[in-house]
Amino acid sequence: MLSRLKTMAQELFYDLKEDTPIHTVSGSFDFSYVDIEDKEEVLNKLSNEFYENYGLQLTILEDNSLKIGDNDEKHLQKFIEDNYHDVLSLDVEKSLELKVEFDEKNDIDFREEQIRRKLIENNLDRARINIQKNDKLLNVTVSSFIRKDFFDELGIMFLKSISRLETTKPVNVKDFPGLVEVDNIYHYENANKLDLDRLDKIAATKYPDLYFKRLATRYVFKYSEGKNFSELREFKTLTDLPGKSFFNVHLSKVKLTVDSEKDYQNQVERIRATAPFAKIENKGYVRRLKLNFICDNEEHREHILNKVQNELRQIISDGIACQTIRKHTSLIYAKNFTSEDERDVILDNLKKFAEKYEGVLDLFVDSRLGTTKYEFLKNENLEAESEKERFKEVKFQSFVFLNPDEKQELQANIDKDGIDARFFGGLTMGTLRKKVKNKLTFRITDLFESKLNAKIEERLEIEELKEGFIKPIFPGDLTNIDRMIKAMRKVTAPGGRAGYPVNLNLSNFLFNPKEVVASSSEYAETRSRILQNLNEPLLKNQEKQIEAVTKTLLAKDMALIQGPPGTGKTTVIAEIIWQVLSDNPKAKILITSQTNLAVDNALERLKGKKLVRPIRIGRNEKFEDEGKVYSFDRINEWNTAKSNSIDETYAADNAVNNWIENVSKSCSDDPKFSKAVKKWKEVLENREPVIKSSFRENYIRNINVFAATCSECGSGRFAEAYRTAVAGDSEAPLEPMFDLVIMDEASKATPPELVLPLTFGKKVVIIGDHKQLPPMLDEKEFSEALENLGARELIEDWTTADYKTSQFEKLFKNAPKSIVASLDTQFRMHEQIMNCISQFYEDQEELENGLICGIKNEMDIPDFANKASRWHGLTVTPLISPKNHAIWVNVNSEENRVGTSFENQGEVNAVKTVLKALTQAQGFDEYLKNCKKEEDKEIGIITYYMPQMQAIKNSIYENLNKNQLSNFEHFKSENEFYLPFRINTVDRFQGMERNIVIISTVRSNRQIVREKNQDVIRPNYALGFAKELQRINVGFSRAKRLLIVIGNEKHFSQKAEYEKAISKMHKIDISQLENVLL
Repeated sequence: MLSRLKTMAQELFYDLKEDTPIHTVSGSFDFSYVDIEDKEEVLNKLSNEFYENYGLQLTILEDNSLKIGDNDEKHLQKFIEDNYHDVLSLDVEKSLELKVEFDEKNDIDFREEQIRRKLIENNLDRARINIQKNDKLLNVTVSSFIRKDFFDELGIMFLKSISRLETTKPVNVKDFPGLVEVDNIYHYENANKLDLDRLDKIAATKYPDLYFKRLATRYVFKYSEGKNFSELREFKTLTDLPGKSFFNVHLSKVKLTVDSEKDYQNQVERIRATAPFAKIENKGYVRRLKLNFICDNEEHREHILNKVQNELRQIISDGIACQTIRKHTSLIYAKNFTSEDERDVILDNLKKFAEKYEGVLDLFVDSRLGTTKYEFLKNENLEAESEKERFKEVKFQSFVFLNPDEKQELQANIDKDGIDARFFGGLTMGTLRKKVKNKLTFRITDLFESKLNAKIEERLEIEELKEGFIKPIFPGDLTNIDRMIKAMRKVTAPGGRAGYPVNLNLSNFLFNPKEVVASSSEYAETRSRILQNLNEPLLKNQEKQIEAVTKTLLAKDMALIQGPPGTGKTTVIAEIIWQVLSDNPKAKILITSQTNLAVDNALERLKGKKLVRPIRIGRNEKFEDEGKVYSFDRINEWNTAKSNSIDETYAADNAVNNWIENVSKSCSDDPKFSKAVKKWKEVLENREPVIKSSFRENYIRNINVFAATCSECGSGRFAEAYRTAVAGDSEAPLEPMFDLVIMDEASKATPPELVLPLTFGKKVVIIGDHKQLPPMLDEKEFSEALENLGARELIEDWTTADYKTSQFEKLFKNAPKSIVASLDTQFRMHEQIMNCISQFYEDQEELENGLICGIKNEMDIPDFANKASRWHGLTVTPLISPKNHAIWVNVNSEENRVGTSFENQGEVNAVKTVLKALTQAQGFDEYLKNCKKEEDKEIGIITYYMPQMQAIKNSIYENLNKNQLSNFEHFKSENEFYLPFRINTVDRFQGMERNIVIISTVRSNRQIVREKNQDVIRPNYALGFAKELQRINVGFSRAKRLLIVIGNEKHFSQKAEYEKAISKMHKIDISQLENVLL
């Protein structure tokens, strides 16, 4: 641990201090009744107990004042002194407010000095102000954001904002809705970011060379009418009396502090006599009693906390550090320790001490295990060496020159999008050749040289160069890597530039699941509540799935769910989301996975669910159709498209448009509302821009489920979508923060891919299956990458098993049982197919009954409309019948080495033979007719090797050219079978399913070897990575109705798992099929 910390510190030019680490117990003593809810609870308790003891009803008003008879006051006073003296006091309310009115005048005090002072106090000293006295308007022009209520306390109200823009060439404002031209400057009133982004999109379409440059925004405010501040100030000067009266010039109210009715009358008479030009509100004196919380008095809080500090230093000697914060509402403490025994003694003493102040102060401990701090010292020599290395990286790279405005724009992009910032401005200046101390030498471009030597009016002057900024341009896109490095540093070295994960305990439990905060013990109660509020009826009788949902809800830090193939992970995810949002409608949830497919599968299950408002973030073209409906980009494109345009039609299948459609369809048919409803429906159906924008804004502001791939979670697009969704919430964090992060297909994710989204979650649920494929890592490439990062110790520690073991498996096998669940009932495959893979789950104690077929009672019903039926109805006499669902087709052809991989031409031919047999089978046309979705028609073809995949694709699509093959999705039905195919390696097929799947295993007991310029067939005994159990599991479990495996039975039967699977299958030889097709 220490050696790795030293390595990481040295990357940032620091050395570990000798006295490191420092172990500390820390926490706080907080006053018990500070929150409104706590105070209400105390007051309710007081009211109930007072009634029980005295039979008197206590009416407590909103400001804690009381309604109680004069004769009963003494009873309440004694009751509070006896039972609540540490918490409450009963006092006579001495202050009351009276309105003050003046004769209205139209002269305005424009308060210019106060305006400027307020701007300077808020770091807006560069703002330009202009007061239009005739119109009573204040104009403030500044390159910063100003809140609408900025000048409210001065009686100056917000009117509008005007975004001001310049362009590189004139435009027709009719092309830009909302834009007007004023004195050669373009104005856009009350524009938000989306409005301004829309201008750029329109410009990119209609004016390719146009660039909008933002100028300072103008904010317009209106002076309040009818207030003469000179008169108000005069009144204040004449009447204010310390301890007795105070006049608020902005509210025009005088606050009196009096001891009795006579005192009150004297003060009112004094004010009226002193300022006869004012009208004082005529209000009688009423003696009021008020309950005051002792903790609301800062002097009292300070007294108690000072006393606590002194006592703590006596009880826990030898250096306990204490400090009061937040106006003495909390006392934070810290005490170092050197052993676990010493730590436990400190905690025990704190607990005993806190009992003395029970009911007044609450004790909080940051971590019962304590915290550990590592301190570092700057190493100047390391930094100098790094400087040399950095120069090597930028030497011979191209640089651009940016003027101050361009530099400011670049910085704004970086602040907004971080590592995803894009900037295309600047002037290419040349390549870096040499660095001597603080001097850089460039070989400049002809264009840059011409700028240095141009005419005076066009020349780039020395002063401009001094104010400018140079920026290197690096080849390649390292964005994803940078995102993941930043995320890993949040976990391995929290703090600094990387920041902290949302859950500070993530650093501990992600690599040691035993560090999770213990789950709640209310299992039976939570399970019962889930069953009563179940949103997925299929789960009612699925105990393992209910267990997974229950453990997730009870978990404090993390839950782990194993989902074997077809066991309804997406159903469980949908139920978890429903339950979380039912408990907390304001919760924010992130669904993520390594692949777009897994993310979109989860979204499909959420379609039409109440409470759930998803958004899909990422590149639209990579999404499945289910994900595109919720695409953030598609919603925005539809919103900005012109009515009835092609662009609007193209983007119309989106969540917001569907919402409008549902509202329109749900309108009442009652005749007495027909007139109003008709107009409303017409407005909805016409999709006017204001309707589209209004619905879009409401949808975006209420998003509660975010969906994105792991790598996308760190992008600027993701951050923008999050910021837009929480724009109206002043308490929302600037960085993404979610109440729950759901990570699906986690077993395929590398640790950095896993970490990136998890850093955003207060709680995480990680879903995967370690019996399926682990992450794809090349041992050699990964070791080289670690060496380049300087992490040589990791290379030595990392074993071959580490490359093949997913982080999910490590977590699952070491986590407490209270946070672990395994699903056991699969609903995807016919039982015959399931029996081929069930062997892989027989040894798991979590699955005491192994894999169970959840569709057994309906799987053989000959009805395609039955969702649980896996009947295919295909007959190839005498070889295949509707009763066969798992078939092994024996092929004895030779394998052929292609580089480091393999292909088998005999199996390529066998795939086409099987396809011919299927398409000519009795019942195939009926089967195809009942496939409603394109995906249902697709036949999946899986193989273990890339060359074999390419050979199969070339064989089936032999008439497609390279361009058509590169755009395969558009041409996948253009083959001799007129069928769509999904052809890929098994690694790329994880997470998918198809009705019919054909697998080409490739490997054979005979191998073609090139010797002496001729091909020779040699015996072969190797299975290669086809022997890996995860590949068998994933490959065989993709099929729903019919699995056909093509391979050398004798060769594969040497491995027990294959032999067991083959024994469960119907077996035929490829020659038998070929004879049937003659």
